[in-house]
Amino acid sequence: MLLPVTLKWVLLGVFFGLGALMVVLGVLIWRKLWDNQSVQVPAQCIDVQNYTQTMGMGYDKKHFYHVKKPVYRYYYQGQQYVSSPLLASNRPGYNPTPGPCVIRIDPKNPGKVYSPERKFAAIIVIAVGAVWILVALLGLALLPV
Repeated sequence: MLLPVTLKWVLLGVFFGLGALMVVLGVLIWRKLWDNQSVQVPAQCIDVQNYTQTMGMGYDKKHFYHVKKPVYRYYYQGQQYVSSPLLASNRPGYNPTPGPCVIRIDPKNPGKVYSPERKFAAIIVIAVGAVWILVALLGLALLPV
């Protein structure tokens, strides 16, 4: 099936544009975690919440079992904080344990803990964006003009 020339360019532009946007978003997520926008602090993991997360409405509900979210106690600039990262995970291999650890926090908002799963999420976003860019380039090379 031959696509009209304008539709081909629109589809290639959408795939390339969304792919580039996802790569940029993934790099920004990565940078926020590992650049000078976060600081490492010693902490104590005082609890690991383990729960089932339900998303969706009606018959379309999805259940995520064994979601883990650590709770940390740490000091930053003489003040004590008890906080959890926003991002919880049930990814195999993610098994936070109570005890001493090192975490990353936002120095402008010390109560905000960055999850170690953020790096994994950034890698996935970058990879999906790269695949979309690859699809656009393959489409450009393979589709007739």
